[in-house]
Amino acid sequence: MQIQYSYRAIDKEFHEPWQRALGNVIEHALKPLLDKHTKDSARLQIVLDRDKIKRQFLASGYMHLPGKKIVSVTASHDELTPLAQMLAQSLFRQAKKHFDRLHAQDQIKRKARRERLRELKVRIAAKPASAAHEAEVTRMPLLSKLEAVARRELAYLRAVGDLPRDYPTLRDVVDEAIVRAKVEWQSVPGEKEAYTGLLKHLFAVLDNEVASSRQFGEFVSLDAPVEPDAQDVAEAMVEEEIFEFYQHDDTLKLA
Repeated sequence: MQIQYSYRAIDKEFHEPWQRALGNVIEHALKPLLDKHTKDSARLQIVLDRDKIKRQFLASGYMHLPGKKIVSVTASHDELTPLAQMLAQSLFRQAKKHFDRLHAQDQIKRKARRERLRELKVRIAAKPASAAHEAEVTRMPLLSKLEAVARRELAYLRAVGDLPRDYPTLRDVVDEAIVRAKVEWQSVPGEKEAYTGLLKHLFAVLDNEVASSRQFGEFVSLDAPVEPDAQDVAEAMVEEEIFEFYQHDDTLKLA
């Protein structure tokens, strides 16, 4: 996990104890959950501040998760160790809620895929057996090329957050592309035409999966105040750190 620490009005003597306390809690409470659900390292931005009046420590956390999700949590306490525990627990709850939602979405999409393939296979079964055999003979030499394209596209879509890590699988998208092509073929095409048709259906399947992933979201009340975008907050936080670090020297004027 990549953790970026930032500080506001915090003496340097608190930096190392804070990083040690939070790192220990995250290692035991949060990291196992993230390792289970994310192939790549999650990014976590932590800001430690201090109330000027109450002198309490104030912590904010921004965590980037699969599905282009950014969770934002805050906590406050007089001591660093309890504060680290509170912040890590809040991050764990938000992350688990997000992963549970993704899992439920995957189950819905898997059921829809099974029903869709069942309907397509019924249409294939209605075709002459000889045509089905010829289509299979034409398809087999192209399978490895089709899988290579599908593997590359899935890796990209997962890297940019358009698809979750575990669904759809390589087998899912390749099988559906093949079934769609078989339904469309009135006669068995040549190898080049067959490969072009398989690619067309493969990209159609991937487009549908991306669109389906984007349909799921959280409902919010229209009367509720609009919360600040977590990504904007994180970017503004970095900009503020830069301005706090860089201060212009006083301008000298000669009389």
